[in-house]
Amino acid sequence: MIEYFLKNNILSKTEKGYEFINEYSDLNTHLIEKVDVNGGLNEVFEIIKQKQGIKAKLISESLQRPIDTVDKQIRKLVDKKLIERRGSKKTGGYWIKD
Repeated sequence: MIEYFLKNNILSKTEKGYEFINEYSDLNTHLIEKVDVNGGLNEVFEIIKQKQGIKAKLISESLQRPIDTVDKQIRKLVDKKLIERRGSKKTGGYWIKD
């Protein structure tokens, strides 16, 4: 997955890790610390970016991963302040943090 982002000029390798570039440059503020750029976290991040407000269960189904794995990846993204949960437990979802 990282190779795809590098090849398509979405990510750039830096001394501090990876950064989004081009139209994603406004996300660099959050990503300079970086999301331990592993494919799993980036895939979850990309899905949330494409479908703001998505629930963990839908992410799990679309990536065909166990919900526990997706929950762990979401917690890492929340801890790094890249995404946030909005709304109630029943109707809420995950959003890219402003």
